[in-house]
Amino acid sequence: MVKLSEKFASEKMGGVNLRCFSLTKNSAKLMVNVFCLFSVFGATTSCKDELVEESSDDLGSAEAVSVDKEKFGNTIILGKKLNNPYSLKNMQAAYDSLCRASGVATRSVNMLQPTHLYVRFLPKDSADINRLDREKLDLFCYPLDYDVEQWGDYYHDPSIPEDQPTWQYTRVPVGYDFPNVQYEILDTCYIPDDEDEVETRLAGNAFSLGELEDAAYEHSGNGDMLVKDELRAKHSPCGTFTVYNSYTGKYEGVSGIAVRMGKFVKWFHVYTDRDGYYFTKSTFRTDPHYWIYFDNKKDFRIGSWSVFANARLCAMGKHSNKGYSHAFEKGSDMWAHCIVNNAAYYMYENYEAYIPSDMRLWVLDNSGKGSAAMLGHNTASKQKVLAVMGASLGLGAAAVETLIPALTALAPDIIVGSEDKGAWRLYETTCHELAHAMHFKKVGTNYWDKYIDGIIELRNKGLYGYSDKDSPFSGYIGVGETWGYAMGYYMANQKLGSNINPIDDHDFWFAPEATYDQITNNSKIPPLTFLNCMASHCVNLHTLNVALSCRDNGISMSLFVK
Repeated sequence: MVKLSEKFASEKMGGVNLRCFSLTKNSAKLMVNVFCLFSVFGATTSCKDELVEESSDDLGSAEAVSVDKEKFGNTIILGKKLNNPYSLKNMQAAYDSLCRASGVATRSVNMLQPTHLYVRFLPKDSADINRLDREKLDLFCYPLDYDVEQWGDYYHDPSIPEDQPTWQYTRVPVGYDFPNVQYEILDTCYIPDDEDEVETRLAGNAFSLGELEDAAYEHSGNGDMLVKDELRAKHSPCGTFTVYNSYTGKYEGVSGIAVRMGKFVKWFHVYTDRDGYYFTKSTFRTDPHYWIYFDNKKDFRIGSWSVFANARLCAMGKHSNKGYSHAFEKGSDMWAHCIVNNAAYYMYENYEAYIPSDMRLWVLDNSGKGSAAMLGHNTASKQKVLAVMGASLGLGAAAVETLIPALTALAPDIIVGSEDKGAWRLYETTCHELAHAMHFKKVGTNYWDKYIDGIIELRNKGLYGYSDKDSPFSGYIGVGETWGYAMGYYMANQKLGSNINPIDDHDFWFAPEATYDQITNNSKIPPLTFLNCMASHCVNLHTLNVALSCRDNGISMSLFVK
């Protein structure tokens, strides 16, 4: 039964420091708590998304503001409760005040009509999590009408048991059809659509939407948030997010990530372009809070096991309403996420049509392992979740067992372990795993089950996943891995201007260097031709050789086996 409460019961949240459920090898006790963290922000951006491809040459109006006054940590610490200026009550009071000041009599016809509801959801299990995920809402794990004393990755409501999901906050339009998930309506709001403010005047042309918004901030006791410049101007934020590439020694744009900026229940989205540049036509009179969100416009999301979420969020703090720019250095928490994001973006630029839709990637900073078990694409059996997660997280089956409900709801398709890896190796690993995803799309679930089962079986025997060419399903492993390694090196070399061959780094019973040579130097067998030869009937390297020889009869039948 859906519970509807028109009134938000007051809670003593101010100054509460909430626990960070960061998982480690020795903290199996906290395993179940990861279920609480189903999202810092929920699903894909959905309100005012703007895809921008503007040139990044002109960044004159972007302003990087010092964050010395902002506190950051693992968890969000709430301060005092604030009076929401966008509540219908405050907006109407501001409207009436402006009318009186302008000598305009208010009439019932001039009453503002609500545009949005400020609500919160309480998912009780993985089924509820999936229901909210399908709604494509912007979900915040903390209440939006509180001051924030310390920014962090997430917040857990102290009134909710630690082994249960926490409240998720958002706005929805008036008339929204709520899913079958417990929810409460916290406030009724009027949120001005200010993109047409020049043309939009109210009360017989007496004042503008912008002036109404200013008056609502003043009326609600938030006037000190307004930017007091000489023009009292609103600004359209723009800026650039970059990351240091430790291989090239240069900074590169963080491509295609979502940038969110806002205050209270009013926020907007944009995506960065290839060079990391963003621009929004939406404007702010206040200095908004900025977040970056690894929900890429290329249809993939990058999350993390330490904050169990659809996509990883990074709170950047409050900055100028003119814009904000930031460079992620090697060693920062988000550095590996940014490099993996760019590697994936590069793969999508070249092979998007051949990669499955709605890909979920995890970046693990305490593991060097990678996998493409495709758990989010109908292969997430309990056995596979236990084996893949246990191997990737360095945990035993018993510890992972408690995570099964949450993992099967939001399980990753690809895992990239970033421990001790520089930019080149992260590019290679990401492209390697996405090449596996291309193979998965080609051959389907039944084939992939045998491929992953073969790797799991070898790991259960204490062997490296590719070490025994005579094991069951080793043929599937040979086909998949010769392709994965070759494409990882091929794409990393192509993007970063390097010339590293798989034979220099690995010694397997199969020969990825032979595949690398074919897709690099054989004009008859470029990457997509090679992929097309890897149909579901190619269950070992012999059948792959036969398929390839139909394209180039000069290929040796023993080329891919040592």
